Amino acid sequence: MIEKNFFKSVFLLICYHLLYNLTKLTSYYKFLENNNSTLVKEKINFSLLSIPRPLLFISFFTLSLILLLSAILQFNNALSINNAPVKIENGIKNQEKKIAFVEPTFTYAAYRNGSFYNFYDKYSPEIQYNSNLTVTNDLNLLKNKPIPHQPFFYYINPTYTTIPYKGYFDLLLQHVKRNSSQVSTLTDVDVHQGKIFQPNGKNTYDILFLFHNEYVTQKEYDNLRQFVKNGGTIVFNQANVLFAEVNYNNNNDSISLVKGHFWKVDNNSAKNTIGERWLNENREWMGSNFLDVSSKNNVYFNNDPFNYKHVEEQYITNPNAKIFFNFDAYGLPDNYSNATIAMYEMHYGKGKVVNLAIWGPTLTNNTQFLNFYDQLILPIAFNQSNAINQTLLSTYSKIPSLGVKKCSIYDPESNLITVFCNATLSTIDHDVNNKTVLKKENNGIWTLNAIIKVNPNAQITIDKNDTSWLRITNQNVSEPNFIKISGSAKINGVKITSWNSSSNDVIKQDVNGTLARPFIVVDNATGPVDISNSEIAFLGFGKYPLNGFIYRHGGNGSSIYNNNFHDMWDGFYSDSVQSITIKNNTFYNNLRHGLNPDASSHDLTVFGNMAYNNSDIGMLCSDRCHNILFDNNTVFNNGNSGFELSSNTYNSTVKKNFAFNEKVGISIISSSNNKINDNIFKSNERGIFIGGNSSGNNIYNNTLIDDKIGIYFDNPLTTNNLLKNNNMDSKSTTPVFLNG
Repeated sequence: MIEKNFFKSVFLLICYHLLYNLTKLTSYYKFLENNNSTLVKEKINFSLLSIPRPLLFISFFTLSLILLLSAILQFNNALSINNAPVKIENGIKNQEKKIAFVEPTFTYAAYRNGSFYNFYDKYSPEIQYNSNLTVTNDLNLLKNKPIPHQPFFYYINPTYTTIPYKGYFDLLLQHVKRNSSQVSTLTDVDVHQGKIFQPNGKNTYDILFLFHNEYVTQKEYDNLRQFVKNGGTIVFNQANVLFAEVNYNNNNDSISLVKGHFWKVDNNSAKNTIGERWLNENREWMGSNFLDVSSKNNVYFNNDPFNYKHVEEQYITNPNAKIFFNFDAYGLPDNYSNATIAMYEMHYGKGKVVNLAIWGPTLTNNTQFLNFYDQLILPIAFNQSNAINQTLLSTYSKIPSLGVKKCSIYDPESNLITVFCNATLSTIDHDVNNKTVLKKENNGIWTLNAIIKVNPNAQITIDKNDTSWLRITNQNVSEPNFIKISGSAKINGVKITSWNSSSNDVIKQDVNGTLARPFIVVDNATGPVDISNSEIAFLGFGKYPLNGFIYRHGGNGSSIYNNNFHDMWDGFYSDSVQSITIKNNTFYNNLRHGLNPDASSHDLTVFGNMAYNNSDIGMLCSDRCHNILFDNNTVFNNGNSGFELSSNTYNSTVKKNFAFNEKVGISIISSSNNKINDNIFKSNERGIFIGGNSSGNNIYNNTLIDDKIGIYFDNPLTTNNLLKNNNMDSKSTTPVFLNG
């Protein structure tokens, strides 16, 4: 970096040079005035043409240099961010400060394989079903776990040894050593044993640097708090700290869980309890608490100069905390919707806490973060916050996020929300910030009063983490709102329906499908649109492609599992898609078809589904569909056919299905080279119907029970169809019927 003093010297020199030239310029004009006043009068506008060119050039060149150097000085003041240590000399000099880095060895013991987290993985999921859970097995996983003093088998990757996040610890240790020569390393055991104090009770160190000290003893906790109260500074470099209490056994150098992380342990059992052991105490003196939001959740940061991704964070819970840098988090779940995640300073007693508040290890090799640390965190830690360049601080806040910032924009004229990166309803709500457009009610219920368009290569996630029910309204009686997905989507564990805010109910459709209703269309999507464990209902009307939840020229590779599709125009409809798996869904009470791959859709697997009470056909494949597999599905009580292959469907298979109480168990109309085998057709008016120009179909090993007509051939043009080993009971009025 170019030194500021150098710039200042050059700046002053050029200013002097300019003043000198301006003095000569003034003398020159006095000469003109004294010797040629007429000439001066004719040049009332002080024409530059009258100035000698060399003098003019020098003056302009000098002025340009001044402007350039002014800009460089401003830039230098604002962005003097580099890897050099910050040299601060106010008060006690850095070299005189005694510093200790505290290695989280108790936490190491908790995370080693065969320890706390093996217990959590086995039993913690049960807490959501049993709030009074008591466990008496596997208590050995929570007791007397040895503290490792070398790389150990980490429970996440038990096949090799490591020390989690030690690289981050060592890196910051070296950065601090550049500012102070008196830097020591301690462990949790040292703090527990009071080695941070002198015999007279005063602090041994000026500053402690803590890391993932998630598990501490009550004695260690009290000592840390007293250290700050005495006038010391603690710098927390990671989130999720001081979270659970353990007991330390000096005889075998081991720890046992006492309370926290949702478990309380006694001699004979472990019972579920609070998460953060010292919730209120941490708020009082540390100024923040752990943000208990899964790293799988979509949490983003508007102020993110080093491309940080959500892992674990602290959020400020004490109003006396002084915020230095607010990361401006959004996309948080309801219980943390107003949480502030920020780098802050909190005074307590005679000392203070400095908290980074984010999960630092993910930024170990990030130059921007290390500059941030050197230029902001360390000056505050060394009690030199007055040395922080405020222009620099504001500059950090203005640096655009290198990660996801705002994913959505709203155009009020078209009432359109456009999503152009990865978003959830919460992040869209944050970006749009208009409750008349998108509003969240209690219990995760959202009302959408606009159109959402998901751009190619963007993704929308609508899942149970922030949504229970998405209700989509109409703009007016003839114009529905809708969701158009041209990127990808993940929909899981939610309910999506139409909504009439006036009647406070879903929009019911008439039998002809004439009422406009909201719909969802997957249109030329660049990625899969996966739907699971959800209820999709009361969408669509009788106009293509507005007929419910539609896959149209995209969404290839999607998975549709364990859903209920009902009271739509079509439960599922596809046009020219491929490689979609439709498994274990239920399609019922739809006003036309339950499930309808159409228009050259191919390589779809339809397995283990149920379709009933649909007005026309339960499961239909039509219009050049091919390579479709219908396997182990059940259809009944539909208006016409249970299954139908029509309009040149070919090379498809219908096997091991069950169709009953239908007008026709399966219809094959103008379709060829399909296999119909090992199905059961029971109590239908017609078990199997073959009509139109159908040929080359193999129909074998089917069982027909109580059908009025077993197999019905409707047209002489149906040729070369093979019937083999089909079993028809004697109760059928007509086992085989040939029409014409």
